[in-house]
Amino acid sequence: MRDMRGMRRWLGWGGIGAGLTGLFWLYFKVPIWLLHDPKDADAFRGQLTTLLGFVIASATALFGITKYYLDREKQRTDIFNAAIANLGSPDPVIRAGGVRALARMMAYSAQDRDRVRATFADILRHRTTSAERLEPGQEQPSDISAILTALQEAPHLPEDRALNLRSVRLPGAPWPDVELPGALLARVDFAGATLRGIMLVGADLDQAVLTNADLAGADLHGARLTRSRMVGAILTGSRVDGADFTGAALNGADLRGVDLRATIGLTSAQIDSAKTDSDTQLPEPRN
Repeated sequence: MRDMRGMRRWLGWGGIGAGLTGLFWLYFKVPIWLLHDPKDADAFRGQLTTLLGFVIASATALFGITKYYLDREKQRTDIFNAAIANLGSPDPVIRAGGVRALARMMAYSAQDRDRVRATFADILRHRTTSAERLEPGQEQPSDISAILTALQEAPHLPEDRALNLRSVRLPGAPWPDVELPGALLARVDFAGATLRGIMLVGADLDQAVLTNADLAGADLHGARLTRSRMVGAILTGSRVDGADFTGAALNGADLRGVDLRATIGLTSAQIDSAKTDSDTQLPEPRN
């Protein structure tokens, strides 16, 4: 090991010596060989000095820029690792602090946006499997509430990947106006949740529990609601064109004023079991 270090040291000094020797020859000897006239050689050296100054200044600036980006990347990595460490705390308040640190990173670092959102989805999947329905006035644990707020406040971007929230349990949770297009929400439990204005375009809600959920004004365009339980759900003002209701339970669901003409798999029995009015636009009878 010592021999290798010594060899590297000698190679380093040797490289510096060779570089200085080459620079000396380039600056003092080469101009005379090329031009022969000392005055012309001096003029050439003057131009060479300007060129070398520009090269050194450019190299210095490049080094500074590279160091800045490397330091910034290291800082982001340190913040991410510290936040992840906080997420492992038994104290939900400390975990919430880690969530907020990640949310801040997601806001100012486009590079880290996807991995932060995926981390939030992982936490929701693993930490809500035994969640009980919230009673009136009861709040979510601090870390879960912080994640829901972070995802609610982060507007969806075209390049965002769909979140995997399969089997997440958030019964009774307030989560309005969140944008989850294409999200994987099969077997989620949103019973009694407040989801007004939620955007679930193209989302997979197969076997989702939406009993008594408030989905007023939701965008369910192209969503898969097959075999979902929407008993007593409120869907007034929602957009459901292209949504697949095959096998969905709609007993007592509020479909007043909803345009159902472009839905998929919706039967007369399902519609009859729901609440409709004269403003509900029904699909054409199917033979």
